[in-house]
Amino acid sequence: MLQSIPNRAQKQLILLVLALLPVLILGSHLTAKTGAGRFIAAQLEQDTALIGLLAEQSAENLDVGRLAAVLDGQADPAAVSAGQALLDGLGMTDEASYSLFSRYLPVRRTWFWSLFGQALLVLLLVFAAAWSSLSRLFRQIRQISEAASSVIEHNQMNAGWAKADDQEGDLAALWRMLAVLAERSAARIRDMAADRSFLQAFLSDVSHQIKTPLASLRLYHELMLSDDAMPDDQRRSFLEQGMAQLERIDWLVQGLLKMARLEARAVPMDFRLTDLAETVRAAAAPFARQAAKQQVSLTCQFSEPLLIEHDPDWVAEAFSNLVKNALEHTPSGGCVTVEGEAGPMSIQIRVRDTGCGLASSEIPFIFERFYRGSQSVKPNAVGIGLSLARTILERNGADLSAAGMPGQGSVFTATFLWRGEALQSK
Repeated sequence: MLQSIPNRAQKQLILLVLALLPVLILGSHLTAKTGAGRFIAAQLEQDTALIGLLAEQSAENLDVGRLAAVLDGQADPAAVSAGQALLDGLGMTDEASYSLFSRYLPVRRTWFWSLFGQALLVLLLVFAAAWSSLSRLFRQIRQISEAASSVIEHNQMNAGWAKADDQEGDLAALWRMLAVLAERSAARIRDMAADRSFLQAFLSDVSHQIKTPLASLRLYHELMLSDDAMPDDQRRSFLEQGMAQLERIDWLVQGLLKMARLEARAVPMDFRLTDLAETVRAAAAPFARQAAKQQVSLTCQFSEPLLIEHDPDWVAEAFSNLVKNALEHTPSGGCVTVEGEAGPMSIQIRVRDTGCGLASSEIPFIFERFYRGSQSVKPNAVGIGLSLARTILERNGADLSAAGMPGQGSVFTATFLWRGEALQSK
């Protein structure tokens, strides 16, 4: 029978009840023996006193008050002694008297069964309550196990997790903690699936981006190897084009490695409380010669220092990509303006240009890796500069957004929220 019960606690409860039964029987027997013995002794003492009283007084001279006291259980010692002497003379001792009066024989047995029955009833009630509580407890544990199995097997939480919200106590706390664990586990599984999908798409994009310049390089070399009489100027042109493709591959690989390290958080940021305006000026300075060559006005406008925690090297690289992108899309005679201002809650750095602008349909995709807009002026552009800039700025606690209209230029805004030390220094 015990083998059919799966839970050890319930088995132990049954064994405990079975072990208590002999103790219950022995206790009931001893209690009945003691209690019944006192009761019988009191009854015999009353009978002895009544015999002694009747032996001392005749029926005509009987003291009614003493008789009433004896019948009420208030035995007169003198009457008890007289009755005991009379009974002793007849050979009727206490033990002999007990055996002669049959009405006293079932008293002890009645006491025993009465005490044993009540104690057994209480024990059974306690057993039933404990069994019910254990059954409910193990039922809830089974529900928790089934819910956990659902998360493990199907990566989803069943309806059982919602029960913890209306319950109290340790089990409800366990439900809630397991629900949190299940949610985190499910989220990690979803993240892993998303990472696998991202990796597949990433490798596909990388393969596609590298395939084109490699094919061009192979074509140039095949043409040069197959034609020994190729003019030097044409051969030099092929070599220059090959070098351009190699530079494109190098930029692509370096950019992808940086993005991969940043997204994996393998690059520690050296956050320092420094002037963000100086960082942006340092990022824009190397493009002054290129801007002059394109006859584009490049200016930085900052009215005050902008102290905030950031990594100057990485943030400078992000703004370098933004300035480079603005110059590439601004025609001769245009202007690129980098400006910043501090507000009560944040710092905003804007990179404006008077170039070809942005279509509203392109703005949601402008920061995607390998995305090239319809207004792209470089057919061989890789399309990772803006994505890399946004990733760097996000690691520095900033948000990068884009706005613009076709033919009216564009503006890229980096928003840095004030934090800790920067707030104290304001």
